[in-house]
Amino acid sequence: MKYQLLPKPKTLTEKESFFVTDGASVQLKGDIDYRVVKAAASLRNALADADGSAHKFCRVDGSLENAVSIALNEDLKAEEYTLVICEKGIEICGGDAAGCFYGIATLKQIIEAYGRELPCLEIKDYPDMSYRGFYHDATRGRVPSLEGTKKMVDRLAGLKINSLQLYVEHPFDFIEFKNDGKTEDQYLTVEEILEIDQYCYDNFIDFVPSLSSFGHLYHLLMKEEYKDLCELENFESKQHFWKDRMEHHTIDPTNPKSYELICSLIDQYLPLFRSKYFNICCDETFDLGKGRNAGKDRGTLYCDFVAKIIEHVTSMGKTVMMWGDIALEYPNALDRIPKDTILLNWWYDQNPSEEKVKRIKEQGLTQVICPGTTSWTRLLELPSVAIPNITKFANYGNKHGVMGILNTNWGDYGHPSSPECALFGTTLGACVGWTVDTEVDEEFEKAVSFFVYGGETNIIPLISRVADIHLNSAKWYAFFCWVSWKSKDYFKDYTNAAEYAQECLKIAEQLKSIPDKKNIIEHIVNAAEGVALLNEAADIIYNDKDREEWKAKSQKWLEDYEKMWLSGAKASELYVIKEFIGKIMEVNA
Repeated sequence: MKYQLLPKPKTLTEKESFFVTDGASVQLKGDIDYRVVKAAASLRNALADADGSAHKFCRVDGSLENAVSIALNEDLKAEEYTLVICEKGIEICGGDAAGCFYGIATLKQIIEAYGRELPCLEIKDYPDMSYRGFYHDATRGRVPSLEGTKKMVDRLAGLKINSLQLYVEHPFDFIEFKNDGKTEDQYLTVEEILEIDQYCYDNFIDFVPSLSSFGHLYHLLMKEEYKDLCELENFESKQHFWKDRMEHHTIDPTNPKSYELICSLIDQYLPLFRSKYFNICCDETFDLGKGRNAGKDRGTLYCDFVAKIIEHVTSMGKTVMMWGDIALEYPNALDRIPKDTILLNWWYDQNPSEEKVKRIKEQGLTQVICPGTTSWTRLLELPSVAIPNITKFANYGNKHGVMGILNTNWGDYGHPSSPECALFGTTLGACVGWTVDTEVDEEFEKAVSFFVYGGETNIIPLISRVADIHLNSAKWYAFFCWVSWKSKDYFKDYTNAAEYAQECLKIAEQLKSIPDKKNIIEHIVNAAEGVALLNEAADIIYNDKDREEWKAKSQKWLEDYEKMWLSGAKASELYVIKEFIGKIMEVNA
């Protein structure tokens, strides 16, 4: 094969001959799900783009001669498919409708790589994990637009992802926020959720609702009418809300009104989704037992309230998912989690914990392992961390028989990184969910560069270098601290900042020379220029240089950044990012 397919098939046997697609018909055999029909119509368009000829589209039991035949095969497992390309035609068989859909996705990749002359081959393929999810932060600054979400779904479906969750705290049209003066460019509407749900379904993706219901309720509990439900009494924010959103607020689990409020949020949100799952989150309850409930057993406080939320959700016919970090923290808490609850076991550094995977398994609970793209608190993802995190965690999960993988893409501190700047980690998570032993080597990087970014140049080393510079020099978080607390103590040694800036600008120029066929590389260019800009700022701040030229340059960068942001997201909190960049040169230590 010219490029490794993504995800890598279980078996692929390539022949020496070719099939020329010119004029080949697309045939649907038997009773086929309408979603497969739509995918087959998309395949016909891909064939037309590749060879410039007309392709008949029909539902027949005709000959394979000069045709792409799509059919069910009851001898195959769910989601399994076979793809055979011979000199006469192409045959796709699926164990179910999803299997047919994935066979079509694989064929479209082959067409993308080869055009009209396809190599004859035989593929037999199926997933290692039944649940293969992607989790995207829609709360911490960047609320995806409807079109941006659909674009995301298209990418995920092509990588055989079968579940999507959007993390929501406050950016939805809840009645509790009706008087806040927010406009629809700051939250998700009922109509948008319904349309996303349908679009996901059409692409064999389960759209799972995810809603904070215990911790991380900052915006809700800062409202005057709900302040008395906050665990921290008389709380007054002395930090930027980005930081408070990360560290606060936990709701008081002993107040009956707290339960009523959480049920109200759930009751408004849950009916919009056809999924049988509901993620109640319940993670990072940092404030619990530190305010109104000081002196009480935190494990008991946690388990009692979670049990009530679980009972409410299950009474509405849903299976509960929840983050497992707090349940793992308290002794005997796992004993109190209902056995039909699915624990989402997250870990984000280079060495995820196998021990926690084993503990949940030994408790008899179903779990999903949750690595991450490592794109948060920075302008672009960090492959040097994401690669070992995702691959090791996937192997631990497979070893201990987990339900699947939920690859997370958080947005801490304003969600500065666009989804396009997290696509390598996104792709890797999808690939190991399907084929756990996926190896991240040069062949894999070239395949991602071609199929995901649309170029024949391996751009992953360029992304990795900018990311490593960002990690080791001008961190996004360091500037957040600089703007918030006006101290150089948050900076490390920036003696090489000017050199790093120049290196990032050179990489940006290299990236600009690559044809941007999918309008993705422009996001990486903007990120590289942003890292350069931050290094230049560090050099200016550290060495007390003139600031005026940087201010003008930052405004030009922000114009491009805004364009990238609005290509897939609502305006949401973009204004805060712009204010943040504007303040960098206004601060004097």
